Amino acid sequence: MGDSYTDFVNQPYHLDPNDSVELAMIEAYSGLRSFKVFRFTVTAQDKQKEERIRQVFNALEILRKQLASRPARRLNLVRHRGRILRDINIALYRQDGKRAHQYLTELRRAGGIGEQNELFLELRCYAIDGNWEKIIDHPKLRIVMDLPRPRVLSEALIEAVYGYQLFGMEVQQDLDGQRQLFESNLAKSYRGLFLTTQKLTSPNAVKAYLLWLLSDKNIDPKLARRKADKLAKSVQCHSDGDRLWIDRLLAEFAHPQEQVPEHTVASQYSQATTLDDFQHLSLKADEDPQLVIDELVEGQWIDVPREKVVALALKCASYLASPEAAQQANSLLNELSEELQKQLLGKPVYAKFASEVRIQLQGQGNEITTWHDWLAQLIEDPNWRGAKAIAEEGSQHWSEEAMNCARFVELIECCAGSDDQRAAQALRDHLTSLATWLFNRESSNRWQSVWMILIELLALDENTSQEDMIFVTDLARGCLQGTVTTKEYSVLIEYMTLMQGACGAGSSVADIWLDMLELLVLYPCLKASDREELFLSVFNSFSVSPLRYSYTQWQALIQLCCEIGVPLAIPEVAVPNERSEEQQISTVDLNGKRIAIYTLTESVAHRVRDKLLELFPDADVRINSDKVATEKLKVLARESDYFIFSWLSSAHQAFYAIKAERKNRPLLQPRGKGSSSMLSCILDCSN
Repeated sequence: MGDSYTDFVNQPYHLDPNDSVELAMIEAYSGLRSFKVFRFTVTAQDKQKEERIRQVFNALEILRKQLASRPARRLNLVRHRGRILRDINIALYRQDGKRAHQYLTELRRAGGIGEQNELFLELRCYAIDGNWEKIIDHPKLRIVMDLPRPRVLSEALIEAVYGYQLFGMEVQQDLDGQRQLFESNLAKSYRGLFLTTQKLTSPNAVKAYLLWLLSDKNIDPKLARRKADKLAKSVQCHSDGDRLWIDRLLAEFAHPQEQVPEHTVASQYSQATTLDDFQHLSLKADEDPQLVIDELVEGQWIDVPREKVVALALKCASYLASPEAAQQANSLLNELSEELQKQLLGKPVYAKFASEVRIQLQGQGNEITTWHDWLAQLIEDPNWRGAKAIAEEGSQHWSEEAMNCARFVELIECCAGSDDQRAAQALRDHLTSLATWLFNRESSNRWQSVWMILIELLALDENTSQEDMIFVTDLARGCLQGTVTTKEYSVLIEYMTLMQGACGAGSSVADIWLDMLELLVLYPCLKASDREELFLSVFNSFSVSPLRYSYTQWQALIQLCCEIGVPLAIPEVAVPNERSEEQQISTVDLNGKRIAIYTLTESVAHRVRDKLLELFPDADVRINSDKVATEKLKVLARESDYFIFSWLSSAHQAFYAIKAERKNRPLLQPRGKGSSSMLSCILDCSN
C-alpha cells in the first residue's frame, strides 16, 4: 500500500475455507457470479505493526470512497495476446518459469490461445523451474502424453520423469536400481512420452530414453544399440558427470560385434530375402512405425517387390508425421521408376500417404539450412507453421556458415521497412532462437551487424515491454563483447534510450534500467557524452516520482552515475528520515547467513557481494563461477542458506545438481543478469 503500490501484481488470493474469517467472506459473497480477493501483508516489525495495519485500512477506505464516486464508464486495458505470448517466450528463454506463469495467467484473462496450447505452456513453465513434482502430479499429464506436442515440451516432460524419479539414483551411482525402477514402474506409466520420434539433446532426457531402450524387450538389440549411439552423439553435455553416466548406460547395450541369438526376429531384417520376413515386419507398423521405417531404409529387401517396401514406408511416415520420417519415405519413393510411382500413387490410400509426406517436407522447410533462407521463407509466408520448429532446430545444430550477415541484415531491413508488418512481427516472435544461436558463437566479431539489427528491430516496435528491455540488454552484452565502432556505440545507446523511455516506470522496471546501466559501466565507453545522456534519462525517470523506487535502487543509481563521472544526489524526499522509521529499519536480517552467488559474470557477482556486506557485515557471501557441476559447487549448494542462481549466465545442466543438493530449500533466480536484479531477488526472498 502507499509507496509500495507499484509492486502490486494483480494476482487474486484464493480463500481458505478452513480459516473462519475467510470462510465468512466465502459465505457472504458466494451469491455473486464471480468476485476477486486480494490479500495485503504487513511486513513492519512488531512495534510498528499495529500502526501500519491502521494505515493500510485507511488507504483501503480512501480507495473504496474513490471507487464509489468514480464515473460508471470503465476501460479495461488488455494487452494483445500476441504481445503477451511473446513475453512468455522471452521469459522461458530467460529460464524464468515463475514470470512466464504470471504472463500465462494474463494470457488466459485476455482470451487465451486454446486449452491445449495453454496446457503445453503451463507444463513448460513448471519444467523451467524444475518443479518436477507438479508435472508428474498434473491431472492432465496423461492426456498430454497421447497428443502430438512440440519437441521442447517432449524433452521437458522426459526430463521431469528423470529429474523427479531417477536423478537421485544417479547421484548415488546406483545404475542397477535405476534400471529396475524404470523397467518395473516407469516404462509402462510413461510409455506415451517415449514413443516420440523428436530429437533429444539434453543429457537427462537422453539418459531417460536410453533407459527406455534398455527396458524394451521387443526391439532388436542391434537397432537399440544404433539408436543409443545416435542419441549419445547428439547430446549436449555440460559436465563430466553427465558424459560418464551416459557412457555407463551405453555399456549396458549389446556391442555391435556381439552375436545376437538367431531366434530374435528383428535381427533377421537386415538380411531378409523372403516375403515372409517382410510380412512379419509389416505387422509391427502400427506398434512401432519408427522401427519399421528404419529397417526398411537399412534392410536388404532383395526378394520383396520394391513398391511394397515404399508403400509400407509411406504408411509409417504418415503415422509418425515427422520431418525425419517423411524424408526417409520420400527417398525410398524417389528410387522407384516413374511407372511404378504412378501405379502406387494411383491407389487412393497411398496417394493420401504421399500427400501427407509432401506436406511435412514443405511445412518443415526440409531444404532450409541457413538463417537467410529461413528469413526469406518467413517474409514470403508470415503464417509459415514450420518456422518455429526450424528456428529451434537451427539454434542448436546449424554451423557458422548458416549466417550470411549481409544478406540477413538486408532481409530484416526489407521486412522492417515494409508497409506489411506481419513478417517483422513474426520475426520478433522467433528472436530467442536467433539469440541462442548467436550466444553459442559470441566470441566472433562477425555478428556485430546482426546484433545491431536485432536491437533496432525491437527498439522500433511500438509495443515494447519490460521483457523486450531485458532481452535487448542481453543482446547489447553480446554486441559489446565484440569490436564496436564509435558510430555503432552511439546507435546502440540511442536504441537503449528509446526503449528505456517506452517501458513504463516503477520499482519493477527500475532493476532492468540499472542492469542496463551497469552493462555500460563494465564495458569500454566509446562516446562518453551519449552514455551520460542515457544515465541522466534514467535519473530523470527516477526523479519524476522518487518514492516509487526503493532507497537501495536510488543508491545503486547514484553509485553507477558516480562511476562514469556524473556526480548526482538522491532527492531529499527519497532519503529515509526519522518520521518514516519503517523505511529506515529493515525487516531483513542476513547477518550470520551464508549466501551463495552462482554466475559466470564474476564482475557483477563481486558488486552484489560488496553491497550485501555493506548492508549485512556479518553475512558470509560466497561466489562460484564453475562452468560444470563440481564438488565444490555441490557443497556450496548444500550448505548455503540462500543460493542465487543466474540462469542467463550459466550452463543449464548445473541446475540439476544444485537442485538436488538444495532439496526443499529455495533456489533464487533473478530476473536479469545485473547486480540490481540479483540484490532485489535476495532481499525480496528474505523479506
